[in-house]
Amino acid sequence: MINDYNEVKECVYKDEHYSVRDNGAVMRHLREGKKARRDDGVWTFGIKNPQNGYMHFGNANGHRIHIIVATAFFGARDSKVYVVDHIDTNRCNNRVENLRWFTRLENALNNEITRNKIIYICGSIEAFIEDPSILRERLVGEPSLEWMRTVTKEEAATAYENLKKYWAEQAQNPKPLVGGKMNGMIFSEQTPVIHTSLLHLASDHNIDNSNNNQYNSQGNVSREEWERMTRSLREPYKELEQVSKEERVAIESYEPELVQAKYPAVAWQKRWKTPTEFLCCPSEIDDNTIEEYFNNLVVGSDYNSTLYYGSNEPNFQKIVDKAYVDNNKSILVFSVNEAGIKPYALSKIYIIDDKIIHESMGTFFEENGALKQFTLAQGLEWTGGDSIDDYC
Repeated sequence: MINDYNEVKECVYKDEHYSVRDNGAVMRHLREGKKARRDDGVWTFGIKNPQNGYMHFGNANGHRIHIIVATAFFGARDSKVYVVDHIDTNRCNNRVENLRWFTRLENALNNEITRNKIIYICGSIEAFIEDPSILRERLVGEPSLEWMRTVTKEEAATAYENLKKYWAEQAQNPKPLVGGKMNGMIFSEQTPVIHTSLLHLASDHNIDNSNNNQYNSQGNVSREEWERMTRSLREPYKELEQVSKEERVAIESYEPELVQAKYPAVAWQKRWKTPTEFLCCPSEIDDNTIEEYFNNLVVGSDYNSTLYYGSNEPNFQKIVDKAYVDNNKSILVFSVNEAGIKPYALSKIYIIDDKIIHESMGTFFEENGALKQFTLAQGLEWTGGDSIDDYC
């Protein structure tokens, strides 16, 4: 309930004065000497933005509630360096005990999916911490990790030490998050998330060997239950752990073969098997081909056409956005085919010898998933949150 709280604090966020309750509710103050706005003086949990899943003040594009709450209770931080993490991963739960400031690197290393990408590329988290340049040298086809190319050894070591302390605290003192009713959503007691990274940090004194009950009188986990939990956490990553160094090298060195497009003759495809007609592609290559192609790509018009086996009607992808990359030597194209199961797509266009290469950079279930990779591939910061594509 909005009036179920214990503490209220105040803060200034982006030149607005807010009062903030520990249950995640906020109230914007009137501006001195100015006319009251619609949402001034009203306590609210915010409005959910359907694109990023976060609660925003006033409307779906207003200030993010979780940042206001964190600023009020934990102090302001530089948004270029820090992000607010939701401990239970529920972006609508902005209670104080569910929020914490993390550096971008700490947030990435605390994410199971990102952590396993780093392990796959570098061999282990420890190898990355010891020498972050490994990631710079081997990072191929992972636009979501591009920003990590600039991580220094000192930054990596500090982030890892901070996280190890946090993981150890979580393993030894798991605290359920208790909440109330908020905008139709009910936050009840939740089992805390235990990351696989905690498994090697948890010590035996937290495991009770005396009986087979799930918990003993002190609340410690029985050995049988601990083994069951650790087994269930490890098994999804078993295949990744079993990849040998030789297999990893073979995978990383694999270069997909090129497929000639249906149109025009100079167009070729990479990571893109079905022969496609690229409707905006120049038919000849010269010094101005990339610039000519870029100008041909008009937002809202057809990008390509594909006739799938067994179909009499071609499928068209329309251009959503475009951008130069690689010092204007390549083009990123963000496109959509509304009829597709994964309708959104990202591709990269560049020239090699006498071929105009169209390389698939992935397909996506959600527009936000494609927009995130489109943004990161340009070397820009993404602030729109995760989508289902980050977990697929």
